[in-house]
Amino acid sequence: MALCGTSDEVIPEGEKVLPANLCPLIKSTYGFAYSQKCPFTYFSDMIIGETTCDGKKKMYELLGELKRTHILHLPQGRDRAYEREGWYEECRLLKEELEGFYGG
Repeated sequence: MALCGTSDEVIPEGEKVLPANLCPLIKSTYGFAYSQKCPFTYFSDMIIGETTCDGKKKMYELLGELKRTHILHLPQGRDRAYEREGWYEECRLLKEELEGFYGG
């Protein structure tokens, strides 16, 4: 799911669950999902999130209460050997999750 915070109209909905000091894009995205006004969330089978910032990490954890969610725990870079291995492992785990979910 891409961040879909296209309007500030649902930020109050997001703030019912998320801290008010989070990024407006994150609060809006969660607000759309929480209020069931986001067709991408509504019609999706699964949300795939990543941990590139703490706000998105929290949002994806909470979205997991609304819809099946897989969170990629990604390292913040790719210029160290262990980071590349981390990316590879997270992609492998996602592949397994998708194959299990879709029976492939």
